[in-house]
Amino acid sequence: MATLLAMLLALAAEPATEPERVTTVASVERLPLALPANRVAVAVDSLAMRITLSATADAHALQQRLIASHPQLCPFVEREGNTVILDCRTPRIEARLDASAGKAVLEIRELRGLPVNESGNQIWFFYHPIALHLGSGCPGDTPVARGECFFKAGHFTDAALEFRKALSGENRRFADLRLGDISLRTGDPATAAGWYKMAGRYGSYGRMAQARLCELGGTCLGELRKSTFDASLLPEPLRTEMLLRAARAAAYVGAVKDAMTALLEAVHSNSHICQDDTSLLCRRLVLFALKFPDRDGAVEALEAYLDLPSRTEGAFAIAMVRAAAEKALDLGAPLFAGNLLAASAPWVEAVDVEALADHLLRAAEMYLAAQDLARARTLFEYADGRIGQKRMGGPRWAAVIAVVGDQKPRARGAQGATSETAQDLARAYTEISRSLRFRQSQNQPSTESP
Repeated sequence: MATLLAMLLALAAEPATEPERVTTVASVERLPLALPANRVAVAVDSLAMRITLSATADAHALQQRLIASHPQLCPFVEREGNTVILDCRTPRIEARLDASAGKAVLEIRELRGLPVNESGNQIWFFYHPIALHLGSGCPGDTPVARGECFFKAGHFTDAALEFRKALSGENRRFADLRLGDISLRTGDPATAAGWYKMAGRYGSYGRMAQARLCELGGTCLGELRKSTFDASLLPEPLRTEMLLRAARAAAYVGAVKDAMTALLEAVHSNSHICQDDTSLLCRRLVLFALKFPDRDGAVEALEAYLDLPSRTEGAFAIAMVRAAAEKALDLGAPLFAGNLLAASAPWVEAVDVEALADHLLRAAEMYLAAQDLARARTLFEYADGRIGQKRMGGPRWAAVIAVVGDQKPRARGAQGATSETAQDLARAYTEISRSLRFRQSQNQPSTESP
């Protein structure tokens, strides 16, 4: 059955004429492992430039074998328990385990474009047939409408057969685009590039195809990036999709401010973005921007974080709030940073109680940086009640206690204090947002005539 499905997909998704191919891989590195493939699992976080290998046993041998191989693409190898971490020199990476020769090998590919197939890094929007004048709603009354409904359901063979019926009609560019998407989603980027080229450069679907070609080949990620991912005059949901693609492309080339500006525009134009299928990608982009060492785009990153739906729960929730606090501190807003951590303490405790001590310590340090001894004292009392002084050892806690230990205790309890810091969060954000935006406007050149 699997062989028959592959044959049908190949027949349905092959371009009608031989297209110019796009080279998607710059280099390949194969590293032999010391364990069988069924005892190792691989995960990639390309934006963090990291590959993680989780071993069921003998992770030390796995680490030593990788070090002995002298990896070039991901040269830094470390181990944490049964996990081996490879830090890479580029975010444009893919990785997979290959056991076809009988021995497990880690294959790392350096891409010319973006790692668009990585879990949590994909962008696939449903193009509603009625909204885009492609036909009736699902199950559809035209080949492209039926194809789109099949595509949404993941029935790619049926979708490809329907889209091929439209190759000679007025919706040919749309059919070319979707046939390319089917090839990409079924693991054939070379054929996908061929279909995208056949979609042309003009019209809404030609522009979307050119953006996909840029993501695969990487040739336009420099000076042409902004024009390639321009969302102007595109109908919805193509406009929102293009903005999200622009944010992803900008992040992979280190253009943090461009990435967050595009993401914010997408969020403000579509209230459902960054939920459901796009939730993980949005969070990865925001976390990347918050951890980026430069200040450029820092204000936009904080704003994007605060605009994320359900940011206090789900994937990367703790990592994001901590990164947001550190970014605010770096911008000279220690009170805002402390409030972020203090207000998040209850749900951090609910998710990872072992992380609470360091979380509260960092919040107290930020309050001290803001010279707000009263809040630092309140947080110290809260920590004393929640984790106990036995877990408040070490020089950093000692430095906090030395400052706040003689302060007059608050009359209200720890729960009241935490509620107060949560209320302070909104006020602190308003103040710092106004301050930073005013400073930003002052640094921009005037457009008025002299």
